[in-house]
Amino acid sequence: MFTKVFHSLRWIVGLGVLVMIIGCGGVEQAPEPIDLDPPGADPVPTPPQDSFKLTLIGWQTLNLVQTQQVTLQVLYTKNSEPVGGQIIEFVIKDTSSTDSTLSASKAQTSAAGFAEVTLTAGQLTGALSVVASAERVTDVSWSVVVQENPSTTLPVPSFDGTLGLTSKFDIQTSFTGSKLADVLNILDQISDDPQDPGKFVVDTVLQKIDNQAILAVATLLKPTLYKEVNSLLLAIAPKLVGTLKQLAQDLSTVARTFEIKSTLASPAPQPGDLPLVADHTLKSIAWTLSGQRVEVTFQQINLSDPVVKNVQLTVANGTDLTVRDHTFKLNYGAFLLVALDNLVIPRLEPGAKNITDLLGAHIDCVKVGQTMSKTVGLGGDPLWVGACNLAVKAVGTYLEYEIAGMASDDTSLTIKGQAKLYDTDKSGTYDLLTKGLWSGTLELQKCKAPIAGPANRFWGDKVN
Repeated sequence: MFTKVFHSLRWIVGLGVLVMIIGCGGVEQAPEPIDLDPPGADPVPTPPQDSFKLTLIGWQTLNLVQTQQVTLQVLYTKNSEPVGGQIIEFVIKDTSSTDSTLSASKAQTSAAGFAEVTLTAGQLTGALSVVASAERVTDVSWSVVVQENPSTTLPVPSFDGTLGLTSKFDIQTSFTGSKLADVLNILDQISDDPQDPGKFVVDTVLQKIDNQAILAVATLLKPTLYKEVNSLLLAIAPKLVGTLKQLAQDLSTVARTFEIKSTLASPAPQPGDLPLVADHTLKSIAWTLSGQRVEVTFQQINLSDPVVKNVQLTVANGTDLTVRDHTFKLNYGAFLLVALDNLVIPRLEPGAKNITDLLGAHIDCVKVGQTMSKTVGLGGDPLWVGACNLAVKAVGTYLEYEIAGMASDDTSLTIKGQAKLYDTDKSGTYDLLTKGLWSGTLELQKCKAPIAGPANRFWGDKVN
C-alpha cells in the first residue's frame, strides 16, 4: 500500500541532503518527507516462478573468411536481471567438417551477466554452427559460413568525416536498486489495500495536520475516515487508481525504450584496414508513446553533449565494423522528467504539466477536506482543505524529486556494437552504416540493466 512504501522510504528524504535539481542550474532543499503511519503486517505473498534466459548478443548469422576471428557473446538473466558467475558452455557442431576453433569451451558470466569466447575461422570452408548452453535455459546458436580469402585484395575505403547515428534502445529491467524503482512502486501500489485510494489520501493529509489535539481525534477516527474518503473518491474520481497505474506503466516504458541521436566522427582520415578511433557524441534523446513523440537535446536542458573520445573501431572484410566498449555519463533523471512532464502526463490528463497537476485533477481537495472536517468534527473546512492541498503537492514534489535525483554521478550508459559499413558512392570513404546492434549496460544507482537483443539497434550515414 502507499503507506508501506512511503514509510520505507522516509529515511531517504529525512536525511535532508541537498541534491542538485537537474536542469535548474542550482541546488534546492530536499522536499519535506512524507511520513505515514507504519502499516500492519501484510500476508506473505506467493513468490512468482523465476524465469531464466540466455540471449545471443549481436548477429546470429556470420560470414567469415579463412583465419578471421570474431567474438561470440551471450547474456544470462534471471527475471530480466543479469546473473554473474554462471557457467556457459560453447561447442562447435559439425566438427568433422571444420577446423575452426573456439578460444574456450566454457566461460563464466561477468557481474553484468555477459560471457564470451572467440571463434577463429579455419582453412576449411563451409557452414558450421556454434551452440551456447547453460542450466535452466534454452540453447542459443550462431550460423557461421567460412569462405575463402579473396584471391585479389580489393581497396578498403577510409574512415573520414562524421557519421550521424540513430540508436534505438529497448532495455528489459525492473530498475531494482534505483530511485526510479521506488517511484514506480509507489505509483503501482496505490490500490494494494482494499481501502485505497481513500486510505492513501487520508494518511497523507494527516501528515499535514500540525494540531496535535485534532490529529489525536482524527487518528482514532481513521477507519471511518478511510471509508468516507474512499467512497467520495470512488464517486468523484473513479479513474484515479487506473490513471496512476497507467502513469507507472508509461514511465517505465519511456525509461526503457528510447531513441538517441549521436555522431561518430573521425579526427582525421584513417585507412579502413587499420585500427580506427572516433569521437562518439550524444546529441539528443527521444521517446514515442502511443504515437506521440517528444525529443530534446542536451543543450535544451542546459547540459553539455556527452562525448567519449578515441573510441576504438575495427573493420573486418572491408565492411564488418566493431565498436569497442565505451561509457557515457548521463543525467538520466533530467531526461525522464522531460518525458514525464511533456509526454506521459499530458497524455493522461490534458493540461497537466507535472504529477502535482495530475493528482490535483483527480483529488478534489475542497470535497475531501469538507468530508474529513465533517467526520472529525474539529478544525473546520479551511484547515482540512489546506492540509489536502499541501499533501497533494508534497506527493508530486517527492516523486519528481526522486526522479531528478538520478544525476550523472550514478547513471551511465555503456555500449559496444557491431555494424556494416559501406562506401555506396564509390568515393573511397565510408558513407553508410547499417545493421548495427548495441549491447552493454544502463546503470542507474545500484541497478545495472543489461542491453541485449535485436531491438537495441543503430544505423546512420555520413553528414560531412
